[in-house]
Amino acid sequence: MKFVLLLSIVFSSYSYAYKIESKWSSDYTKSTIVTCSEEEYFCMDLCSEPLECIQPEGYCKDCASTGIFSTNIFKYIGLSIVNSNVRVIDSTVEELIRSKEFITLSSKSIFNHLTRFNSKALQRQFISLCEDTEYPHIIISVTKISRTPINAKYVSCNNGLFELKEFQNLP
Repeated sequence: MKFVLLLSIVFSSYSYAYKIESKWSSDYTKSTIVTCSEEEYFCMDLCSEPLECIQPEGYCKDCASTGIFSTNIFKYIGLSIVNSNVRVIDSTVEELIRSKEFITLSSKSIFNHLTRFNSKALQRQFISLCEDTEYPHIIISVTKISRTPINAKYVSCNNGLFELKEFQNLP
């Protein structure tokens, strides 16, 4: 019985307690918002604030286009780019956020030039990444110097941050 109690305490300490989203301001700058629960130390480690970190988000060259990368993201998200259900380690996320070598996208992204803004079909594709989240945000890594997109790395859901995987056989 003590062993079961110990296991439940250990696994509950690894439960999800922060969420990553983005927001545009009135002066057209984009920020990444990390919201933490009271039990989570991630925000304190990241920005010395207990509940929320707001950091300027870098830009992405060629993301607002119908180029191959953007087309693949908005066409195949939720179809051949899917949630792997592998949780991301906090230190990995913290390192990426500090590097500013990423952008976030959702169905409400202004970078989508392929389909109608926030269309029902695109919403369904994003929601298929995490059924518990109204507007999942995906995190795309970008190169340091040229700021071009590299790959879709993670998805932020209400129940955690997970690695994305991409199947090579596109539908």
